[in-house]
Amino acid sequence: MITYIIPFLVFVRNVNRNGERYMTRQPHLNLSKILTKMNNQPYTPIDCSFHDVLLHLATRRIYSRIHYITPIGEWLYIDALIKDVYTHQKEEFIELATGEHIRLDRIVQVNEQVSPHYSDFTEFSCDC
Repeated sequence: MITYIIPFLVFVRNVNRNGERYMTRQPHLNLSKILTKMNNQPYTPIDCSFHDVLLHLATRRIYSRIHYITPIGEWLYIDALIKDVYTHQKEEFIELATGEHIRLDRIVQVNEQVSPHYSDFTEFSCDC
């Protein structure tokens, strides 16, 4: 039996009694626990100067490239307008014109401005 794990599913290769091979697909049993743990990370307030940068971009409606880390640890970027900067349940978020909401302590870089929270990540690129 060989098992392949893809983030949300587990594929298991089996052999039946007749020696025929078949593959089954099962939901990842610990996924809900993993996502709950990732989503329950406490919010860390961001630097006021970086917050001001986000407010400026939202007010001026400047098209921006936003690099961020998702709740499950993926490093992504998106090109979009920041529609709003708001607080919900003592956590701060940006709302993008695309409809996405990103928690501020997960933002690594906006345009060329690196968040002080991630100042160690000045030398990186998501563009291959």
